[in-house]
Amino acid sequence: MRGGGCYHFAMLSSRVTEEELRLFSDRIARSLAERPVQMEVEAHRERAAALLRDLGEATHYEILGIDPTASALEVHDGFERTARLVHPRQADRLGLAGREMALQVLFERVTEAYLTLSSLDSRKRYDRELGPRIWVRRDPAPRISRAEEGDRFYDRARALASSGQIHSAVELLREAVRMTPKPEYLAFLGMLEAKNPHWLGMAERNLERAIELGAKSAGLAEALEEVRRKLARQAAGERLEADDDSGDVQVI
Repeated sequence: MRGGGCYHFAMLSSRVTEEELRLFSDRIARSLAERPVQMEVEAHRERAAALLRDLGEATHYEILGIDPTASALEVHDGFERTARLVHPRQADRLGLAGREMALQVLFERVTEAYLTLSSLDSRKRYDRELGPRIWVRRDPAPRISRAEEGDRFYDRARALASSGQIHSAVELLREAVRMTPKPEYLAFLGMLEAKNPHWLGMAERNLERAIELGAKSAGLAEALEEVRRKLARQAAGERLEADDDSGDVQVI
């Protein structure tokens, strides 16, 4: 984190610029400093988890919690309300210390929704793209077990990884592992983490745990050995480049 509550974002969407994210992040950080969120912690966690679970599927209106007929003021209020809940500085409150990337992903998604709906022209284009779906209301998801919640995070992460959205997939997989550390979750998470030199230590631990728990993924032992070779190269001072291509990761 840089001064003034500004976070470095991974820039997962080409529709939001880094400067826009910085400005919105700073503004919401100041708002939170002046007026902390009053929502009960458990309800706050459930709301953030629901947004993560629906990442990539919810419409901009659903993300902001507003109707398609919302006025400009309601769009603004929806952004303020949701952005305050998912700003990265909420990580400690939500039990996500060290995993702020999950909130960064959500904050960028909320900002994209606001920028789209706050402009009359872009909102009209977006509504045309949605077509009839704009009026389809999704029923609130019933409360489910942690195991079922983990499965949902895992399934969504597989879809994101298949479309090349590695950072988002990793964050959802980490949430799946937190819900229930199944060997297939750990294996897939470790394989994706191995693609980023900053995550090699975590990749090694998750691949080791996956093997210990009996994961059946093909090439798991070889992937672990490759991670260890990369760690040795890093220890020797070699600079490794990130690999954002998910094409060679088996979606299991």
